[in-house]
Amino acid sequence: MAAVDDELVIASGQLILRPVIEEDADPLANIYADPIVRSALGKDKPPPTQGDLRASIGAIRGIWGTMTAPRPCMMFAIIRDGLVIGVTEVVFGQSDEGALIGELMIVLAHDARRQGTGAIVLDSFISWSFQRFPDLREVWGTCVPDNQASIALMTRVGMEDCGVCPTNEGGQVHKFRSFRPPLASVED
Repeated sequence: MAAVDDELVIASGQLILRPVIEEDADPLANIYADPIVRSALGKDKPPPTQGDLRASIGAIRGIWGTMTAPRPCMMFAIIRDGLVIGVTEVVFGQSDEGALIGELMIVLAHDARRQGTGAIVLDSFISWSFQRFPDLREVWGTCVPDNQASIALMTRVGMEDCGVCPTNEGGQVHKFRSFRPPLASVED
């Protein structure tokens, strides 16, 4: 397993976001298995196992070593007091107009919610993404339509509410987006 790249660590108050490592699979499997977390994600399929998560982490870490930025996917463990309390991920793609966009996901342990953790992670990760990737134009976040906590969180950090949209799988998601802050113009 590759060493964690310190340049990729995001620190915000008592929270640290760092690239996932294989040892994160065990606590993340426990987080995903929590019925409250499962219902917030709107997933009908079984939660990922430790083996599933180890394979995903290995694949994601592998592309970090072979691809240049912007990377198609980056996953960070959310650490508080030395413990993994969640995970955040950004998947990069292109808009219909060809602009670089990123879609975010955050999964927090049930006992890490309602403490401002999600707002800190979301705000820090969006800011970091725009700073790290100069060509990134939009960051999107989605949640199941009845996940009122996620809707409130994305609204609180200033993401634009784009409404409920159909998915390719026949379901629905509630979409939000954040645009790159405008760059200050310099007049000659």
